[in-house]
Amino acid sequence: MNVGIIYGWSEGRWQGKLLRKELHKQGFSITSDLDSADILIAHSGGCYLLPENGKANLIMLIGIPWHPTEHPIKGLAKKVRHEVKDLWWYKKTFYNTWYLLTRPLRWVRMYRAWKSKKLPQTSNSVMVAVRNENDHFMHPVESAALATKRGWEMESLTGQHDDLWINPKPYVELVKTYLKDK
Repeated sequence: MNVGIIYGWSEGRWQGKLLRKELHKQGFSITSDLDSADILIAHSGGCYLLPENGKANLIMLIGIPWHPTEHPIKGLAKKVRHEVKDLWWYKKTFYNTWYLLTRPLRWVRMYRAWKSKKLPQTSNSVMVAVRNENDHFMHPVESAALATKRGWEMESLTGQHDDLWINPKPYVELVKTYLKDK
């Protein structure tokens, strides 16, 4: 099965290297053609950039910026305070800055989609929203209400907002669980 990865705001291939490695290890192929992917994994602001005509059977939305009382800038400040003690944070910040500066049109598109709350309704795909326990961007109660309203499945995992990039195995296992259920 082909997996398409939709990176979040100022993210890219560097952040996803461990996820891609784990997906390959578990027998999945990676595709950059999001319209033809069997599975889509979208992280953070990437949840707002799903393809219009995709054929994915499973779409996993991880860390959706959905917090009705806080702007994402506040979530970012909390996230940075939480992460700055990790050595990985310094290297990640370099790449975040690189992606931010080299792909401004992408983050403008993402911002506009976030502002207009452009998230998918239930489709022919199984939709799964995943919230990490320490995710400052995704409100715990409001995101569950969003998932219910949209007809999505809702899952909770340990970790923080960017846990997918440093600990991908639980996410790949979750993908496999939903594939078994189909």
